[in-house]
Amino acid sequence: MAFAGLAKADLSTPLTSLGNANAHGELQLWINLDEADYGDGLLLPVRISFISGQQSDSPYLGRSFWLPLAEAKAYPITEKTMRVQLICGKTIYLRKDLKDPNSYYTMDKKTTGAVDGNKFILKQSDGWETRYKEGKIWQVQTDKGRVLTWYYRNNITTEIKDERNGRSSFQVEYGINGKPKGFLVNGKSHNFDLGKKPRVEYIDNKKVVGAMDEALSVWAYPDGKKDTYEFAVTQELQPTLKRTDKDGSSKAYQWDAKTGFIVSDGDWKYKVENNGQLPKLRRYNDKGQEEYRIVDNRNGVVDQKSIEEGTRITETFKTPGPLYGKVRKVENILPNGTRKTVYQAAYDEKGRKIRETDKDGFTKVFKYGKDNQIISLKRIAPTDKDFLKSLKLKEQELMKAIAAADTLGKKNEALLNLGFFYVHEMKDLNLALKLLSKVEEPNVRYNIKLHKINYDPELSRSQKIQGYQQLAKEFPKKEKFLSSMIKSTQEVKEVYGEY
Repeated sequence: MAFAGLAKADLSTPLTSLGNANAHGELQLWINLDEADYGDGLLLPVRISFISGQQSDSPYLGRSFWLPLAEAKAYPITEKTMRVQLICGKTIYLRKDLKDPNSYYTMDKKTTGAVDGNKFILKQSDGWETRYKEGKIWQVQTDKGRVLTWYYRNNITTEIKDERNGRSSFQVEYGINGKPKGFLVNGKSHNFDLGKKPRVEYIDNKKVVGAMDEALSVWAYPDGKKDTYEFAVTQELQPTLKRTDKDGSSKAYQWDAKTGFIVSDGDWKYKVENNGQLPKLRRYNDKGQEEYRIVDNRNGVVDQKSIEEGTRITETFKTPGPLYGKVRKVENILPNGTRKTVYQAAYDEKGRKIRETDKDGFTKVFKYGKDNQIISLKRIAPTDKDFLKSLKLKEQELMKAIAAADTLGKKNEALLNLGFFYVHEMKDLNLALKLLSKVEEPNVRYNIKLHKINYDPELSRSQKIQGYQQLAKEFPKKEKFLSSMIKSTQEVKEVYGEY
């Protein structure tokens, strides 16, 4: 879910690598708490993160916690590399320009950074600009030109203000001891309490609880509901966390005291193999199920297995430049060991996708205008004889169902099934339209036409709007729903263009 309304910026929750294991093999939890509403669709995510291997302290939530909206930073990690934390929680890395030591860029060169005195200015391809002062988040300018400013007291964020109207939808609340006790989000209080988190240390190669750190123990929502965090250790002095959410659902986690690697997550047991690069991640449960993720970062290959998708190999481009990080091929490993390509893409020299083919062999061809916006899209049918034969057989079965229907209701249902088959599986929209000559039931005609408009990739958003308008004239009872479709499509068009 993106938290920025229809803004181009992606403020969605960062992804972990496998279950609740991050790319480094640590336990990482992301908890979405609220959204700070600055009006006109500008919603900033109030979310926190817990990382088992993180030994630093949040000025609000204590050891191993982090609240990106208030704590995002930008700082060099080597002479040539800058680490930048975004307000959504994502982290990006930029390398220094060899010709200009004050300029930085990501490997795909879509995001750039510049050092300006004690400031670092990050510019992203989505039109957002994030500014850091003395390493701390200072300002954000959106693609619409709106500027939000972070205000500080004693080096910690106290509020985020919209410079256009002075609106502060995110503020820190303080207790009588002068320390932060919560946050005021959209005028409603979120409060938190800190408890004790055992710090397991190694002394003379023996594990001991060397100290008790402060860490989040209770998060209280405005409605009175609470999330609780209980830290402890096992008999073997392995750190544990039991989190109970506001709805009463609990889950237990465990990690290794020395490495910070995740050990267990509910019913899943983890194995983290550190090979000098990104570690190999595997997990198992008592049902005999296994999932894994192995990343070959040098060659841009990800080998992963999940319950939902089976075993999959993803190949990306690793050459610095516009193609960096873009997916070129995805293959599924079938039970007999053979590979089946389920996605393939081609790009031009600017890194723009010009062609993509899905698992069934349907290909989309993209054409771009001078502003790099897609101006046309064409779909090409597959040529695989076995796949085409399977479609023909299914079409025949659906036609038989129409012929065999002994009531008008059954016939209408069978016609609708065939119409949806033409739109969603055969993807022959002309056949869907031809079928309408056999359809008399208004609701069936309406649904086939609606799905044709929704799922025709060659239609621009303007053409979709025209299609909805025509449908509203033909089916006046659907006008309210179609008006909402017209409005949402228009909003998306204004942000993302015609395609």
